[in-house]
Amino acid sequence: MRLTERLVTYTGLAVAIGLGLSAASSRFEASAYARGSAVISADTTPKIATCDVFKIAGKLMETELYTKQITDKRDELKNQLTPLENELKTLGDKLRAMGPNAQGPEAEQTAQEFQRKQTEYLKLGQGLDDQMNKFIAEQNFDAYKKVLDSINAVAERRGYTHVFSTRSTDDMKAPANPPAFLQGVLARPLAKSPTADDITDDVLADLKV
Repeated sequence: MRLTERLVTYTGLAVAIGLGLSAASSRFEASAYARGSAVISADTTPKIATCDVFKIAGKLMETELYTKQITDKRDELKNQLTPLENELKTLGDKLRAMGPNAQGPEAEQTAQEFQRKQTEYLKLGQGLDDQMNKFIAEQNFDAYKKVLDSINAVAERRGYTHVFSTRSTDDMKAPANPPAFLQGVLARPLAKSPTADDITDDVLADLKV
């Protein structure tokens, strides 16, 4: 492999890993939580409410409580790539200075070191992406639990015994593909319910979001 060819993959690699970390979205992942929550009391007549858990959790994840933690974590992980990025830049500059047709022990040794660091960089980047995804999943789960706690509190105040989690039909959009269509259907287990028994706004107010 010519020395110039060894340099091509690094640029694309750096961009890919950078995007992998920066694109780790803080958005609530609806497909993981297409379930209902219930508040049950044996002493009262069943009274059913609905709540858009997905909407509430999404708004909660957009608050500073979560965005700051996610941004700080992303920066922390990206900083771990900096030493290897600097080494790769130094080696790349050295290879370019030698020229594309450079030969000899020094050129070969530099090229091999560049390739080794590039492999190490890719492996580290993948591990950091996995850590970021896990962290975001944990933050989503934490927000989801806060929403459930609020739902229980609101439902108790308003006398509801059961609360079904279902997305609102007001903001439906045409799906881009079959999986998105299926996800939308599963997120709306109730096709019809009284708007007076929708406690979404009450929960948003309770959480101050």
